[in-house]
Amino acid sequence: MPDRKAQSYFPNTLLKQARLERGLSQKQLADMIEAPQTFMVSRWENGVTTPGPVYRGRLCELFGKSCQELGLPELPSLAHPNDPHLSLFDPSIPLHVSAMRKLIGRDTLSHQIKKQLIQEHCPFLALHGLPGAGKTALSVSIACDEEIQEHFAGGILWIGLGQKPQVLTHLSRLGLLLKLHEKERASLRTHTEWLQALRQLIGQRRMLIVIDDVWNLEDAASCMIGGPCCSYLLTTRLPELAVRFAETHVWHIPELSQDEGEELLYSYMPTLIEQETPFIAQLVQAVGGLPLALSLIGSYLLTQTYHQRRSRVQMVLTQLQQAESRFSLEHPQTALIQDSHLPIDKPLSIYSVIHLSETILDTSSRCALAALSLLPAKPDTFAEETALFITSSTLETLDHLVASGLLEVVEGERYQLHQIVSDYANLYLKEPEAKKRITTYFCQAIQTHQNDHAWIEQEMSTMLRALQIALTEELSDAIVQGIFSFTQSLFFQGLYELAQNLLNDIALQIRQTQQTLWITRLLEQQGKNAISLGQYKVAEQLWQEGLSLAEKLQHAFLTSTLLYDLGELYYKQGHYASSEEYLKRNLELAYQTGTSQEISRTLYSLGAVTYQRGEYTAARAYLQEGLTLAQQTGDAKTITFLINIGAVEADQSHFSEADEAWQKALAYARNLGDRRSICVILVNLGTLSIELRKYERAQVYLQEGLELARRIQHREQMCNVLLGLSELALQQNNLTEGETYLQEGLLLAQEVGNPWFVCNFRQGMGELYLKRQEPQAALNTFSQALKEVPDGSRKETAKIYFGLARAYALLSKPQEAREYAYSSLQRFTDIGYYRANEVQLWLDQFIQEDGSMQL
Repeated sequence: MPDRKAQSYFPNTLLKQARLERGLSQKQLADMIEAPQTFMVSRWENGVTTPGPVYRGRLCELFGKSCQELGLPELPSLAHPNDPHLSLFDPSIPLHVSAMRKLIGRDTLSHQIKKQLIQEHCPFLALHGLPGAGKTALSVSIACDEEIQEHFAGGILWIGLGQKPQVLTHLSRLGLLLKLHEKERASLRTHTEWLQALRQLIGQRRMLIVIDDVWNLEDAASCMIGGPCCSYLLTTRLPELAVRFAETHVWHIPELSQDEGEELLYSYMPTLIEQETPFIAQLVQAVGGLPLALSLIGSYLLTQTYHQRRSRVQMVLTQLQQAESRFSLEHPQTALIQDSHLPIDKPLSIYSVIHLSETILDTSSRCALAALSLLPAKPDTFAEETALFITSSTLETLDHLVASGLLEVVEGERYQLHQIVSDYANLYLKEPEAKKRITTYFCQAIQTHQNDHAWIEQEMSTMLRALQIALTEELSDAIVQGIFSFTQSLFFQGLYELAQNLLNDIALQIRQTQQTLWITRLLEQQGKNAISLGQYKVAEQLWQEGLSLAEKLQHAFLTSTLLYDLGELYYKQGHYASSEEYLKRNLELAYQTGTSQEISRTLYSLGAVTYQRGEYTAARAYLQEGLTLAQQTGDAKTITFLINIGAVEADQSHFSEADEAWQKALAYARNLGDRRSICVILVNLGTLSIELRKYERAQVYLQEGLELARRIQHREQMCNVLLGLSELALQQNNLTEGETYLQEGLLLAQEVGNPWFVCNFRQGMGELYLKRQEPQAALNTFSQALKEVPDGSRKETAKIYFGLARAYALLSKPQEAREYAYSSLQRFTDIGYYRANEVQLWLDQFIQEDGSMQL
């Protein structure tokens, strides 16, 4: 939102005094000079705005006073054209365009155009842009600029053409303005004769000739009456015409930015309150910052809410959020708002100015435009192949739309459709088959590009819109398959909330079909997203329901998938026995009916379960078998096998082998864009670096992991990284920093409901208390961690026992210290964990020092 600072205004007391001397009210004065609104007089007298040249002339004539005597700027001089030393200012210049308020957001553009005209002496310039973008308003502003008028000392001429110009009528008017002799004017019959006469009359004068609203290059050429010292400024909504006229000296007139658009609306309604700010921002977005649309909205707001009834303001703002309401806005063509390209008796509206461009389209282009309006509007873009498929047209048709100025080309063979154009086509043009084509496009495109995550990221807005439209059609196997493929891709990219929202949106629709297969697949997808958002209980309920349906269907694939999912879920919850049960059931089924990919991932998970239980030999066997299968088939699961193989090696002090496995996995994951796996590997490498006392390297890995985890909003991985960062901080004796990481991580782990993370953050807090020489707090914390340790996790139990041993040692309780140390050593030795040596050394020293050791 633009910063609306308080402005200082200087009341025009001279104008007010002249009115009061005549005994006139503000309304009476407005009626006498044909001002459409009484508040205009009020604003002039308060110094908020200045009347334009038209009203200034009428005020001077009414009161019999000069502009200076009324406290107004002097009128532009309409000097005698036969005097070469005096300037001619064409009265046809539509000064009403800038009479009420200054242009917003055009200062830089105006400066650049003036530079080309004045400093570079450019003879041909062209402005192009959407209808309503403000091309004419900018041209008027330039024509009225003092530097421009000083440079073009011969004067400024204005020729407004339109779609069906009467060129000879324009030339005749200019002849009269330039004081061409009456007899000579009467003798001129042809266009060529008029051109010759006017060029001879202008001669060496330096003049700016504005040719406004050009639709045909031949029409513009027919109005080139200037001599060698003249410059032309052409405006058109047709980009190709602009280039043909001015070649490289072409300026695109863009829409206003968000802040500029809000500033324009606030210039109409400066009294809007804070609660109404979101409505204003939404209106600017809804019309894509198009100046004409914003001006019509601003004028409507002003007239509808003049008495400042807040309920009325809210109602009008809400009403204008609808495209139909905005297109129905009309304003009589007056001195306040006018379009010289429309008949004077036709009201100005967004519809009327866009409709002019539509009239030059053929039937196929109209149908194509209607189809394209189903796609996301600017600033989003869409690919050429998408446009051709959805419109079922040719490149020639797209080129025609581009030439009309209604469709924009952007870099890389992509297109944009402005929001106003999109709304117009959606409301007033029809293409009955377009929705079916965009549904087909969605289904085919997601199947083709499901694993091309870069493509999906680029086409995300298009795919979301296509999905939205597809859901209005009757569900089919193709649509449902497309939905699930799309959400799987979103899941892979870490867009979990978006995937969940999409699944929730379609859940009721799918359940109402009573198609058991579709419902089962829905349950599997919803459970997967629930897991990513840390909703374990929800996931378990969804998957158990899905497993029951899959087994009733005797659907081997879905049964296998859900057995695997449940095995993974119980693993995350620390229920290793249940996890192993479901995974072994799935492995048996996969060996019978499954693919090598299904066998591979189940082996991976069994490797993870046995790893957590400290059964390293079994874990290595499962993982090596699975890795071989994954590598043979090019399965992306290769990454996760390498991750866990590295973990097994690290636990057994094979640090070099662990680093090698994780570096391979990281390169593979980066190549695939698998951001979740990248997080896991970065934490592992960071933790390994801590173990090797390479703290700077650890910091780099862990900080990258934290940024990525937060970016993809993966709460489990955020826990993982925070755990690694806390360990790094404690190793470097940065206790305050370590405590911050531990507290944040523990809270997050409790929200997620992952007992492994909760247990490990508790252990971290215990280690923190030991470093602070707070043994009782450490004892309490390790005791709590022991209650939360996942079932069957001998490694975590052994780590907690070692923490308890050291706490009891500091509390001078040697018997308890020895008992827990022996228990820890036994478990570490049984599973072959590398920290067994650390515990043995501690225990030896403790016994040697008779229980009074320093930690």
